[in-house]
Amino acid sequence: MKEISLNINRVVNLKNRKRIFKNNLKIEVIQLPESRDINNSKLYKKKIKFNNKLYVYDSHDMVFDLYLGGGTIILGLLGLLILSYIEGIIFLSGILFFIGVLIIISSWLKRNNKKLILDRNQTLISYPDYFFKKPIVTKFENTVAIIGGTGSYGALILKLRQTSFFTNYHINNYAPLKYWSFMVWYMDKNRPLPPGNAFDSYRDKDFKRRKTEGFPPPLYRSAVPTPEATPEQQAERERYWRDEDYMCPEFKREKDAVLFDVNVHTDWLPFQYSEVPLQEGSYNTWHRYEFTDGSITYMRTDAYGKGYRPPQHIECKESIVTIKKSWWE
Repeated sequence: MKEISLNINRVVNLKNRKRIFKNNLKIEVIQLPESRDINNSKLYKKKIKFNNKLYVYDSHDMVFDLYLGGGTIILGLLGLLILSYIEGIIFLSGILFFIGVLIIISSWLKRNNKKLILDRNQTLISYPDYFFKKPIVTKFENTVAIIGGTGSYGALILKLRQTSFFTNYHINNYAPLKYWSFMVWYMDKNRPLPPGNAFDSYRDKDFKRRKTEGFPPPLYRSAVPTPEATPEQQAERERYWRDEDYMCPEFKREKDAVLFDVNVHTDWLPFQYSEVPLQEGSYNTWHRYEFTDGSITYMRTDAYGKGYRPPQHIECKESIVTIKKSWWE
Protein backbone atom coordinates (compact mmCIF):
# COMPACT_ATOMS: atom_id res chain seq x y z
CA MET A 1 0.00 0.00 0.00
CA LYS A 2 1.30 3.44 -0.87
CA GLU A 3 2.37 5.85 1.85
CA ILE A 4 -0.56 7.63 3.50
CA SER A 5 -0.35 11.22 4.67
CA LEU A 6 -2.95 13.89 5.41
CA ASN A 7 -2.56 17.42 4.09
CA ILE A 8 -3.14 19.90 6.92
CA ASN A 9 -3.79 22.62 4.32
CA ARG A 10 -7.03 20.84 3.35
CA VAL A 11 -8.49 20.96 6.85
CA VAL A 12 -12.14 22.05 7.14
CA ASN A 13 -14.14 22.83 10.26
CA LEU A 14 -17.60 21.28 9.99
CA LYS A 15 -18.62 22.79 13.31
CA ASN A 16 -18.87 26.14 11.57
CA ARG A 17 -21.57 24.87 9.19
CA LYS A 18 -25.23 25.74 9.80
CA ARG A 19 -26.38 22.14 10.09
CA ILE A 20 -26.36 21.07 13.73
CA PHE A 21 -26.84 17.61 15.17
CA LYS A 22 -29.16 17.48 18.17
CA ASN A 23 -26.99 15.16 20.27
CA ASN A 24 -23.39 15.44 19.19
CA LEU A 25 -21.07 12.93 20.79
CA LYS A 26 -18.65 14.47 23.21
CA ILE A 27 -15.04 13.80 22.32
CA GLU A 28 -14.46 11.55 25.31
CA VAL A 29 -13.67 7.91 25.97
CA ILE A 30 -17.08 6.76 27.20
CA GLN A 31 -16.55 2.99 27.34
CA LEU A 32 -13.60 0.63 27.43
CA PRO A 33 -12.79 -0.22 23.78
CA GLU A 34 -12.66 -3.84 22.76
CA SER A 35 -9.41 -5.23 24.17
CA ARG A 36 -9.01 -8.49 22.29
CA ASP A 37 -6.76 -8.92 19.28
CA ILE A 38 -7.75 -6.32 16.67
CA ASN A 39 -6.67 -8.73 13.94
CA ASN A 40 -9.48 -11.12 14.91
CA SER A 41 -12.11 -8.59 15.90
CA LYS A 42 -15.36 -8.06 14.03
CA LEU A 43 -15.34 -4.49 15.29
CA TYR A 44 -12.08 -3.63 13.54
CA LYS A 45 -12.05 -6.27 10.80
CA LYS A 46 -11.69 -3.76 7.93
CA LYS A 47 -8.55 -2.10 9.25
CA ILE A 48 -5.71 -2.15 6.71
CA LYS A 49 -2.95 -0.24 8.51
CA PHE A 50 -2.21 0.56 12.13
CA ASN A 51 0.75 1.65 14.22
CA ASN A 52 1.61 4.38 16.71
CA LYS A 53 1.10 7.10 14.07
CA LEU A 54 -1.71 6.02 11.72
CA TYR A 55 -4.85 3.91 11.83
CA VAL A 56 -6.53 3.24 8.48
CA TYR A 57 -9.95 1.61 8.24
CA ASP A 58 -11.27 0.61 4.82
CA SER A 59 -15.00 1.18 4.92
CA HIS A 60 -15.55 0.60 1.22
CA ASP A 61 -17.84 -2.37 0.63
CA MET A 62 -18.52 -3.25 -2.99
CA VAL A 63 -20.89 -6.08 -2.08
CA PHE A 64 -23.95 -3.81 -1.85
CA ASP A 65 -22.97 -1.95 -5.02
CA LEU A 66 -22.45 -5.25 -6.85
CA TYR A 67 -25.86 -6.48 -5.74
CA LEU A 68 -27.50 -3.21 -6.72
CA GLY A 69 -25.64 -2.81 -10.00
CA GLY A 70 -25.86 -6.48 -10.90
CA GLY A 71 -29.56 -6.61 -10.12
CA THR A 72 -30.19 -3.55 -12.28
CA ILE A 73 -28.22 -5.10 -15.16
CA ILE A 74 -30.19 -8.36 -14.87
CA LEU A 75 -33.48 -6.45 -14.95
CA GLY A 76 -32.29 -4.63 -18.04
CA LEU A 77 -31.30 -7.88 -19.76
CA LEU A 78 -34.58 -9.54 -18.83
CA GLY A 79 -36.40 -6.62 -20.32
CA LEU A 80 -34.41 -6.96 -23.51
CA LEU A 81 -34.90 -10.73 -23.76
CA ILE A 82 -38.49 -11.13 -22.61
CA LEU A 83 -40.26 -7.87 -23.33
CA SER A 84 -38.44 -6.63 -26.40
CA TYR A 85 -41.58 -6.87 -28.50
CA ILE A 86 -43.17 -3.99 -26.57
CA GLU A 87 -42.06 -0.64 -27.90
CA GLY A 88 -40.56 1.50 -25.15
CA ILE A 89 -39.51 -1.43 -22.97
CA ILE A 90 -36.33 -1.81 -25.02
CA PHE A 91 -35.39 1.77 -24.25
CA LEU A 92 -36.20 1.33 -20.55
CA SER A 93 -34.22 -1.93 -20.40
CA GLY A 94 -31.24 -0.24 -22.00
CA ILE A 95 -31.42 2.55 -19.41
CA LEU A 96 -31.48 -0.01 -16.57
CA PHE A 97 -28.52 -1.88 -18.04
CA PHE A 98 -26.56 1.38 -18.40
CA ILE A 99 -27.36 2.45 -14.81
CA GLY A 100 -26.24 -0.93 -13.44
CA VAL A 101 -22.91 -0.67 -15.26
CA LEU A 102 -22.44 2.90 -13.97
CA ILE A 103 -23.10 1.80 -10.35
CA ILE A 104 -20.40 -0.88 -10.50
CA ILE A 105 -17.87 1.35 -12.29
CA SER A 106 -18.42 4.27 -9.90
CA SER A 107 -18.04 1.95 -6.90
CA TRP A 108 -14.71 0.75 -8.26
CA LEU A 109 -13.46 4.27 -9.04
CA LYS A 110 -14.29 5.71 -5.63
CA ARG A 111 -12.78 2.80 -3.65
CA ASN A 112 -9.64 4.77 -2.72
CA ASN A 113 -11.74 7.63 -1.26
CA LYS A 114 -13.59 5.36 1.15
CA LYS A 115 -11.05 5.11 3.94
CA LEU A 116 -11.23 6.35 7.49
CA ILE A 117 -7.76 7.65 8.41
CA LEU A 118 -6.72 8.60 11.94
CA ASP A 119 -3.48 10.56 12.11
CA ARG A 120 -2.46 10.37 15.76
CA ASN A 121 0.56 12.66 15.53
CA GLN A 122 -1.22 15.52 13.74
CA THR A 123 -4.59 14.81 15.46
CA LEU A 124 -6.23 14.85 12.03
CA ILE A 125 -9.04 12.64 10.79
CA SER A 126 -10.04 11.94 7.20
CA TYR A 127 -13.16 10.14 6.00
CA PRO A 128 -15.30 9.95 2.85
CA ASP A 129 -17.52 12.81 1.74
CA TYR A 130 -20.61 12.24 -0.37
CA PHE A 131 -20.54 11.05 -3.99
CA PHE A 132 -17.22 11.84 -5.74
CA LYS A 133 -16.09 14.71 -3.53
CA LYS A 134 -12.62 14.50 -2.05
CA PRO A 135 -12.42 12.98 1.44
CA ILE A 136 -12.95 15.31 4.38
CA VAL A 137 -9.88 16.26 6.43
CA THR A 138 -10.51 17.93 9.77
CA LYS A 139 -9.00 18.37 13.20
CA PHE A 140 -10.25 15.56 15.40
CA GLU A 141 -11.39 18.06 18.03
CA ASN A 142 -13.80 19.47 15.40
CA THR A 143 -15.28 16.10 14.45
CA VAL A 144 -19.08 16.11 14.50
CA ALA A 145 -20.41 12.63 15.33
CA ILE A 146 -23.62 11.05 16.55
CA ILE A 147 -24.95 7.59 17.28
CA GLY A 148 -28.38 7.01 15.82
CA GLY A 149 -30.38 5.70 12.92
CA THR A 150 -30.33 2.01 12.18
CA GLY A 151 -27.67 -0.17 10.65
CA SER A 152 -27.78 -3.90 10.07
CA TYR A 153 -30.58 -5.67 11.96
CA GLY A 154 -31.83 -2.37 13.34
CA ALA A 155 -28.68 -1.66 15.35
CA LEU A 156 -27.53 1.85 16.20
CA ILE A 157 -24.76 3.18 14.00
CA LEU A 158 -21.90 5.66 14.37
CA LYS A 159 -22.20 8.58 11.94
CA LEU A 160 -19.76 11.34 11.04
CA ARG A 161 -21.03 14.54 9.47
CA GLN A 162 -20.35 15.19 5.78
CA THR A 163 -20.36 18.53 3.93
CA SER A 164 -23.79 17.82 2.44
CA PHE A 165 -26.76 19.05 4.46
CA PHE A 166 -28.46 15.65 4.19
CA THR A 167 -25.73 12.99 4.28
CA ASN A 168 -23.56 11.36 6.94
CA TYR A 169 -20.72 8.87 6.79
CA HIS A 170 -21.79 5.60 8.42
CA ILE A 171 -18.81 3.95 10.00
CA ASN A 172 -19.71 1.20 12.48
CA ASN A 173 -22.83 -0.60 13.66
CA TYR A 174 -21.36 -3.52 15.59
CA ALA A 175 -20.52 -1.56 18.73
CA PRO A 176 -20.63 2.15 17.82
CA LEU A 177 -19.93 3.52 21.28
CA LYS A 178 -16.94 1.23 21.78
CA TYR A 179 -15.60 2.18 18.36
CA TRP A 180 -16.02 5.91 19.06
CA SER A 181 -14.21 5.44 22.39
CA PHE A 182 -11.43 3.62 20.54
CA MET A 183 -11.14 6.51 18.06
CA VAL A 184 -10.94 9.13 20.83
CA TRP A 185 -8.41 7.11 22.83
CA TYR A 186 -6.20 6.51 19.79
CA MET A 187 -6.37 10.16 18.73
CA ASP A 188 -5.31 11.39 22.17
CA LYS A 189 -1.59 11.31 21.48
CA ASN A 190 -0.87 12.18 25.11
CA ARG A 191 -2.39 8.93 26.34
CA PRO A 192 -0.94 5.44 25.78
CA LEU A 193 -2.15 3.46 22.79
CA PRO A 194 -5.59 1.78 23.17
CA PRO A 195 -6.11 -1.85 24.22
CA GLY A 196 -5.38 -4.62 21.72
CA ASN A 197 -2.22 -6.64 21.20
CA ALA A 198 -1.99 -5.32 17.65
CA PHE A 199 -0.45 -2.19 19.20
CA ASP A 200 1.90 -4.00 21.61
CA SER A 201 4.97 -3.70 19.39
CA TYR A 202 4.52 0.09 19.24
CA ARG A 203 3.82 0.82 22.91
CA ASP A 204 7.45 1.29 24.01
CA LYS A 205 8.21 3.67 21.15
CA ASP A 206 5.07 5.67 21.90
CA PHE A 207 5.93 5.82 25.61
CA LYS A 208 9.41 7.15 24.85
CA ARG A 209 7.93 9.86 22.59
CA ARG A 210 5.56 11.05 25.30
CA LYS A 211 8.37 10.94 27.87
CA THR A 212 10.58 13.08 25.63
CA GLU A 213 7.73 15.58 25.34
CA GLY A 214 7.42 15.73 29.14
CA PHE A 215 4.23 13.69 29.42
CA PRO A 216 1.77 16.48 28.48
CA PRO A 217 -1.76 16.06 29.91
CA PRO A 218 -4.49 14.28 27.92
CA LEU A 219 -6.24 16.10 25.11
CA TYR A 220 -9.61 14.51 25.85
CA ARG A 221 -11.27 13.19 28.98
CA SER A 222 -12.02 9.55 29.71
CA ALA A 223 -14.60 7.70 31.79
CA VAL A 224 -12.26 4.70 32.04
CA PRO A 225 -8.60 4.46 33.11
CA THR A 226 -6.02 4.51 30.31
CA PRO A 227 -3.07 2.67 31.87
CA GLU A 228 0.48 2.32 30.62
CA ALA A 229 1.86 -1.03 29.46
CA THR A 230 3.82 -1.74 32.65
CA PRO A 231 3.58 -0.70 36.33
CA GLU A 232 6.99 1.00 36.02
CA GLN A 233 5.81 3.14 33.10
CA GLN A 234 2.59 3.90 34.95
CA ALA A 235 4.47 5.12 38.01
CA GLU A 236 6.76 7.30 35.87
CA ARG A 237 3.87 8.91 33.98
CA GLU A 238 1.85 9.53 37.16
CA ARG A 239 4.53 11.92 38.34
CA TYR A 240 3.12 14.22 35.65
CA TRP A 241 -0.61 13.39 35.51
CA ARG A 242 -3.08 10.82 36.81
CA ASP A 243 -6.16 9.36 35.19
CA GLU A 244 -8.31 10.59 38.09
CA ASP A 245 -7.52 14.20 37.21
CA TYR A 246 -8.91 13.87 33.68
CA MET A 247 -11.99 11.72 34.22
CA CYS A 248 -15.37 12.40 32.64
CA PRO A 249 -18.78 11.09 33.72
CA GLU A 250 -20.35 8.17 31.91
CA PHE A 251 -23.84 9.62 32.38
CA LYS A 252 -25.86 12.15 30.41
CA ARG A 253 -25.13 15.78 31.28
CA GLU A 254 -26.26 19.17 30.10
CA LYS A 255 -24.87 20.44 26.81
CA ASP A 256 -23.10 23.47 28.28
CA ALA A 257 -22.09 21.87 31.57
CA VAL A 258 -18.37 21.88 32.30
CA LEU A 259 -16.13 19.54 34.26
CA PHE A 260 -14.03 20.75 37.12
CA ASP A 261 -10.43 21.47 36.17
CA VAL A 262 -7.95 22.45 38.85
CA ASN A 263 -6.09 24.58 36.30
CA VAL A 264 -9.25 26.49 35.35
CA HIS A 265 -11.26 26.65 38.57
CA THR A 266 -8.39 28.15 40.53
CA ASP A 267 -10.67 29.76 43.12
CA TRP A 268 -12.23 26.45 44.18
CA LEU A 269 -11.02 25.18 47.54
CA PRO A 270 -9.93 21.65 48.56
CA PHE A 271 -12.59 19.88 50.59
CA GLN A 272 -12.90 16.58 52.45
CA TYR A 273 -16.40 15.28 51.65
CA SER A 274 -16.29 12.56 54.29
CA GLU A 275 -14.18 11.69 57.25
CA VAL A 276 -12.79 8.20 57.83
CA PRO A 277 -14.49 5.76 57.70
CA LEU A 278 -15.71 6.96 54.34
CA GLN A 279 -19.44 7.01 53.79
CA GLU A 280 -21.04 5.54 50.71
CA GLY A 281 -21.47 8.25 48.06
CA SER A 282 -18.62 10.40 49.32
CA TYR A 283 -15.79 8.89 47.26
CA ASN A 284 -15.41 8.38 43.50
CA THR A 285 -18.66 10.31 43.21
CA TRP A 286 -19.77 13.09 40.89
CA HIS A 287 -21.12 16.27 42.50
CA ARG A 288 -23.24 18.73 40.52
CA TYR A 289 -23.03 22.45 41.22
CA GLU A 290 -25.65 24.73 39.66
CA PHE A 291 -24.97 28.47 39.94
CA THR A 292 -27.37 31.41 39.91
CA ASP A 293 -26.38 32.33 36.34
CA GLY A 294 -27.54 28.91 35.14
CA SER A 295 -24.06 27.47 34.61
CA ILE A 296 -23.34 23.95 35.82
CA THR A 297 -20.08 22.33 36.89
CA TYR A 298 -19.45 18.70 37.74
CA MET A 299 -16.71 17.69 40.18
CA ARG A 300 -15.60 14.15 41.08
CA THR A 301 -14.24 13.16 44.49
CA ASP A 302 -11.30 10.80 44.63
CA ALA A 303 -11.00 7.38 46.29
CA TYR A 304 -10.35 9.11 49.65
CA GLY A 305 -13.41 11.35 49.54
CA LYS A 306 -11.37 14.44 48.69
CA GLY A 307 -12.41 17.01 46.12
CA TYR A 308 -13.05 20.72 45.64
CA ARG A 309 -15.87 23.15 46.34
CA PRO A 310 -16.64 26.67 45.12
CA PRO A 311 -15.78 29.53 47.51
CA GLN A 312 -18.44 30.10 50.19
CA HIS A 313 -19.40 33.54 48.90
CA ILE A 314 -20.53 32.05 45.57
CA GLU A 315 -24.17 30.97 45.75
CA CYS A 316 -24.90 27.58 44.20
CA LYS A 317 -26.98 24.44 44.57
CA GLU A 318 -25.08 21.22 45.22
CA SER A 319 -26.29 17.68 44.56
CA ILE A 320 -24.81 14.20 44.22
CA VAL A 321 -25.42 12.69 40.81
CA THR A 322 -27.66 9.65 40.74
CA ILE A 323 -27.27 7.75 37.48
CA LYS A 324 -30.70 7.07 36.04
CA LYS A 325 -30.18 7.40 32.29
CA SER A 326 -27.80 6.08 29.73
CA TRP A 327 -25.61 8.87 28.42
CA TRP A 328 -27.19 8.89 24.93
CA GLU A 329 -30.84 9.09 26.03
